[in-house]
Amino acid sequence: MALGVTPLRVGQEAYWLDQVAHDRCEYYSGKGESPGWWAGSLAARVGLEGVAEETAVRQLFAGQDPITGAQRVAPLWRADPRSRLDTGPLQAALRELAASRGVEVSELATGERLRNQLQRISGTRKFPPVVVERACRTILNRNPEELYGDAYAEARKHAGRRIDARVTSFDL
Repeated sequence: MALGVTPLRVGQEAYWLDQVAHDRCEYYSGKGESPGWWAGSLAARVGLEGVAEETAVRQLFAGQDPITGAQRVAPLWRADPRSRLDTGPLQAALRELAASRGVEVSELATGERLRNQLQRISGTRKFPPVVVERACRTILNRNPEELYGDAYAEARKHAGRRIDARVTSFDL
């Protein structure tokens, strides 16, 4: 028997809850899955048994005790992934400019801070829009929207936002 394992993060509880059939008719017609059950020695130790009810599941995903609602797990704050831009277009434009001037990309930057950021860009796939904007405006003398289009505006909307990146459970 093979069992697929999918990590579920904070905010993805709807993925699991929306698949549960609300009655036998839905289940037998194939429009939903049977509800989940609490399993394992830890569940038994803390008093979780039987069907995993929606309220308890939502509390679990929120890092709260599914029985008492007390906060049990601190959030794991990370930058919102939607606030990042792919560095590919910027790297290509920087390489093109460096080649036209006969220099290395790192030599395009004026100032140590920007030079350090350029070195990090070359080894990273995603970067915050503020760094992309700084490189575009100070080195390329271009508007970042020329390189990124709507993706730039979308990343700016989410800039500075943080998300709770905890893996809360696993769908087996």
